[in-house]
Amino acid sequence: MKKYFKFTRKTLKTEDGRVLHLIKALRAFETQGHIVSKGKIGGYVESEKNLSPYSQSWATIGSVIYGDAVVSNYSYISNSKIYENAHVAKSKIINSSVSGNANVSNCEIISSSVSGNANVSESITRSSSVSGNANVGDSVIGSRISGEANVHGAVKNSRISGNANIYGTIEKNTILCK
Repeated sequence: MKKYFKFTRKTLKTEDGRVLHLIKALRAFETQGHIVSKGKIGGYVESEKNLSPYSQSWATIGSVIYGDAVVSNYSYISNSKIYENAHVAKSKIINSSVSGNANVSNCEIISSSVSGNANVSESITRSSSVSGNANVGDSVIGSRISGEANVHGAVKNSRISGNANIYGTIEKNTILCK
């Protein structure tokens, strides 16, 4: 099995002393609709356990992946921070952070944060925050979802927290709490 990227000699130290390595593409490949050309310089990754060089995943310049975080299965990370115990699979993460024990799969996360024990799957999330033990399974735009909330519908410009269960569409400045 051939590697898609390698670590270069250039490193970056995090505030907590971790050493991250700049990556460089060893061959051209496509992931999440983005072409990565051979020789392209990417972001900083702590180890191969964070971003496997054998999976068609990529982290662009401006991205960092470290700690026990795992990015796999054709994921594309751009100008984002994936760290702690976060897991990202089959997703596009742009200008965002994924941390804690968060799990993201089959998603497009843009200008958002996913943290805590949040689970986000098969979603498009823009300008939003998903945290706590929240579960999201559809589109979330301009919203904050936290606590034990379960959202399975389109949510726009809203705040949902506590033990709320949403199945359907919510729009325009809705606030739902326990």
